[in-house]
Amino acid sequence: MNLQCPTQAELDGMSHAEKDALIRLLFEAVVSLESRLKELEGRVEKTSRNSSRVLPCKNVRINDTDPMAQRRTGGSGNGSRANRVQRR
Repeated sequence: MNLQCPTQAELDGMSHAEKDALIRLLFEAVVSLESRLKELEGRVEKTSRNSSRVLPCKNVRINDTDPMAQRRTGGSGNGSRANRVQRR
């Protein structure tokens, strides 16, 4: 399928019947492309390898409602660096 968009001058020079034929041709192209798209979409199966979105893991649970649950904890438990400097 190699359709080219006619210029305005070409459209102006077409008869009513030629424009009707062009419209039918365009509809046939749309139907064909929709069919091909549906076929290709049926082939694609999203996995963690081909998806930009991280798929959920069954063993990991994050509580989205509690922002504190998502914060990283760590360090020596002595508080912030500023507090550690003051204690020296």
